[in-house]
Amino acid sequence: MPSKGNSDKASILEYAKELVNLTCDQEGSLVSETLAKLESISEAYPENQDIMLMYAKGLVNLSYDDDPISISNTIDKLEKISKKFPQNKAIILEYTRGLVNLIHLQDEVEASFTVKNLHGILNRYSGNEDIVFEYTKALFNLGNKQDVIGARETVKNLFEFANTYPKNQLIALQYGKSLVNLIYKEDSLSAKDSIEKLKTLAERHPENEDIILMYAKGLYNLSSKQDVAEALESVGELSELVTIHRLNRSAVLEYVKALFNLSNKQELEFATETVGKLSHLSKLYPKDQDVLVTYAKARFNLIYEQDVDDVIATLEILGDLCIENPENDMLLLIYDRAEEFLDGISQK
Repeated sequence: MPSKGNSDKASILEYAKELVNLTCDQEGSLVSETLAKLESISEAYPENQDIMLMYAKGLVNLSYDDDPISISNTIDKLEKISKKFPQNKAIILEYTRGLVNLIHLQDEVEASFTVKNLHGILNRYSGNEDIVFEYTKALFNLGNKQDVIGARETVKNLFEFANTYPKNQLIALQYGKSLVNLIYKEDSLSAKDSIEKLKTLAERHPENEDIILMYAKGLYNLSSKQDVAEALESVGELSELVTIHRLNRSAVLEYVKALFNLSNKQELEFATETVGKLSHLSKLYPKDQDVLVTYAKARFNLIYEQDVDDVIATLEILGDLCIENPENDMLLLIYDRAEEFLDGISQK
């Protein structure tokens, strides 16, 4: 560390910033070693708020990798700094970020207490949109730990924030993510209402590809719970969505997965038609190995209901996929399994 005698506060601050940047890329004991240097600087300049902010940022970076015991000590240090400089909103923001990281390691009861703590901070710094965003992240994390009833209440809270800050797409995304997780927990009937909310959110933010992805994930989760007739409707909505957002690879993959699941629920005639849609997608996205493998798996699953001639045709299709994608070991494995199946039924 530069000494007090030969370096001004500006150079000390630059050194502290460099240490913070180091903690972004370090893990384990290396982060702790760098934090010890930051702590030493903060002790030498206890009234310098810029330096204390750097120390707080370093503590937050440490909290990403902390274990449940160590993180409590880290949060205590952040709280102490925040209480010393209650008017410094940047330091308060770092404290809230540390609390959000803490929630990841807590059970539902502990996380609820931390969220209440964050709510108190939110009230003291009302109107600070950055703190509001951190609070919505905390709500999302809490919702992940709750049962369906608790998660619904948390989603309602997030809805209020999304409405209060309609132009803040980061807050809107937390609301969208919470709806996706709620759908996962709900039955198919209740999930339809959540899907409508996701659809409304996506229509409000049509250029936000992350929110579009949430809508796609929600439709996929819903279709997984439904019988064939209902799943067809949800998959149809997914099809319309990815037609508009065909460059959103992640949304396309949700559609691909939904088609795969649908084909497994259908009788052979209709499953073959669904697999045909997957074939079309594999041609639209020929370099996407996830699409290709999912298509191959769906094509393979048809053989259990096919006659020998159709199984041979399926084997030829799978063989062509292997030839076109020689480095994809999963495709070769699927082909080998299909070949073994054909050998087995041919010997009967």
